[in-house]
Amino acid sequence: MVIVWQFCGVNLKPDMKKIICTTDFSRASSKVCRYAAQLAAQTGAELYLLHASHPSYTFNPDLQVMPVEDVSVELYYQARLKRLAARLTRLTEGTVYIEPVNRVGLAADVIAETTALFKPDLLLMSTVGQLPRSPGVFGNVASEMIGKVTVPTMFVPPRAGFKPYENVYVGIDVTEKIDAVALQQMIDRLKAFKAVITIFTVVKNPEAPAVKEVTTRLREMLHEYPHVIDITQGENFADAFLSHAHANKADLLVVFPKQHNWLKRWLTVSNTEELVFRTGLPMIAIA
Repeated sequence: MVIVWQFCGVNLKPDMKKIICTTDFSRASSKVCRYAAQLAAQTGAELYLLHASHPSYTFNPDLQVMPVEDVSVELYYQARLKRLAARLTRLTEGTVYIEPVNRVGLAADVIAETTALFKPDLLLMSTVGQLPRSPGVFGNVASEMIGKVTVPTMFVPPRAGFKPYENVYVGIDVTEKIDAVALQQMIDRLKAFKAVITIFTVVKNPEAPAVKEVTTRLREMLHEYPHVIDITQGENFADAFLSHAHANKADLLVVFPKQHNWLKRWLTVSNTEELVFRTGLPMIAIA
């Protein structure tokens, strides 16, 4: 087994200044917006509430579908965003700058374009939308986001209430390239939450020289922080990661989707709850 520490471009900035939270005005996404507002209050970040208005359609004489602008619909959603922003301002007692952003288009495209324009430090999305049990619908959008969005994305289950993070589980596949710079900056970011960081990985042979080498490198990176390095013997990274995090009462999960193809696969099928609902934990996917 060869372990490569890759030093490349990093998307996780040392200071959190901008957060985008998507909303479709469902009960679940409203809870995530409250979560985002409380996170913004703790970190001092600005909060942008993003909604994608579906374009209206009409048929031209050649029976081709063409989008048309509907000003009344856009104004309606702008008004709803302003009311949501007002509620969150009261929740945070005016300590957070909150700006509504309404864009017309398909959700995945709007989210990708807006994050590229605003360059937020964190994007928040709910794990369910207008239909309470529609993980497959969410999964298709989330899967696209992993491929399109170049900012850390937090997926928040509707039952996850905000609280300062104390026990963060970071999943790393040591058989793949490790972006050492992204990992270090992620660790530095978590320092602000004063959380215990658990680096978790699954290997066939924990005693292999390459595994011991990466363990030494990780301890060097984490020497200033309270941490645990959990190397579990096995082959199924995903199941072991989730079960260990749940058993040890983690309150935040962090993964690197470029390493974990299982994340994108699970987000596109009906059993999305295997990833998020089983633990009910917020999860950050770092691009």
